[in-house]
Amino acid sequence: METVNCILISRKDQEATNGIVHMIDHPLDPSLFMPRDVAQTVVLDGRFSKMADALQRCGSGLIEPGKTSYTILAPSDEAFLKIPPARLEQMLRDPASCMALLENHIIPHVMCFPVITQEYNAKTIGNGKIRFDCDPEKGHVVEGHRVGEFMLGSNGVVYVLDDVLIPDRARTVMELVENRHLNTFSQLAQLAGLDDMYNGRGDFTLFSPSEAAWYSIDYELLTEAQQNPDLARRILLYHGTQGTGTAGRLKTSSMKNNQMVTAIDGENSLRLQVYRKAFGVEDAIIEISDIEGANGVLHIISKVIFPATESAGDVLRKSGNYTIFLQTMESIMAQDPEAIDISNGGHTGNHYTFFVPTDTAFRRIGSSRLRRLQSDPQYMSKVMKNHISTSMMSSDSFKPNLTYDLPTRQNAVGVSCDAARKMKVNDADVLKKDMMSSSGVIHVIDKLLLSENDY
Repeated sequence: METVNCILISRKDQEATNGIVHMIDHPLDPSLFMPRDVAQTVVLDGRFSKMADALQRCGSGLIEPGKTSYTILAPSDEAFLKIPPARLEQMLRDPASCMALLENHIIPHVMCFPVITQEYNAKTIGNGKIRFDCDPEKGHVVEGHRVGEFMLGSNGVVYVLDDVLIPDRARTVMELVENRHLNTFSQLAQLAGLDDMYNGRGDFTLFSPSEAAWYSIDYELLTEAQQNPDLARRILLYHGTQGTGTAGRLKTSSMKNNQMVTAIDGENSLRLQVYRKAFGVEDAIIEISDIEGANGVLHIISKVIFPATESAGDVLRKSGNYTIFLQTMESIMAQDPEAIDISNGGHTGNHYTFFVPTDTAFRRIGSSRLRRLQSDPQYMSKVMKNHISTSMMSSDSFKPNLTYDLPTRQNAVGVSCDAARKMKVNDADVLKKDMMSSSGVIHVIDKLLLSENDY
């Protein structure tokens, strides 16, 4: 479809004896044309003083006269009144937010609405995307908001909007949470009195669990958190970190495997993981990453995470099913102090993965082999180190129907899971998974991981 001055040409190329006739839907209104560029049109019109103020503050040179054509989606002053004055001033005072706000309303080519008959995503000059559509009740809409009249300038078109299109980069991390409908995190933040902090100045990285993640934790714990401000505060302050500048804004591009950062609570650490095609924090996977706002970055994660304050040894001692594994590890440590210590988090870090056989699994190898394992230090160390990896791999880090070769302290094991998320390590079934400790993550298995040479 084609237009002239953004009026649809309904029939074109009708030949006559003395020329060509194009039929259009509406008369061409000369009053819609302004003999100036679109930026001047916005500044001088009188209905867009707030946007004109933003252009003068941070948009100098944003629209280059004569270089290209533009579409400006210009919110009216009434549209800007929907934003609290202090919040608007906060946006405009921050150069990056101000620029992002302007860029989100400017498209580097002419958009004529009569040609839009279905959803269309247009790229802005800031490389963001704006969704255009045709609504049966509202008519033509931008991001669901009704579009008003238009004016033609010498280098493009200006449309009047009744709402401001606020980009992520101009929102606070708290507003990003609300905009993504992460209702439980938002409600807990308000209950805990953290919303003002997350709306204020600073550089935050938030790891917000998805709504599904909140409802997968113990129901009584969630109910208590929704009623107890102190508990809500403790939980949320562990779901993020804070710093200055880029140090406080952790994007996946800057994350390193086995990296540790201090949580906002100032007491606990968060362990970051870089997987084959994903990123993790503690035993959660980052499902949606790098949503950058005015005062930080938001990542949406697959689980609610909790500080792991007990060592792997202490976690395993709570049950009587892992005594042989614990005794064997203690023997190795007594003979080789440089080996992995599961009692206090280890000498070289606390990002281990432990594949822990049950006592029943140990007994399945037979009494003679078990005696050798317990009496031969070299054989014991070789076998047990094949049950420990120096990378912390939660169950969600393994994609279904794939086999991963995971290096261990001794060799490597093959880890896989099926569509139902049932894990296997070599030919051993995982009985319990993602038992978190200060030493790393524990997966309980029903067989020892022995190579052919170990039998």
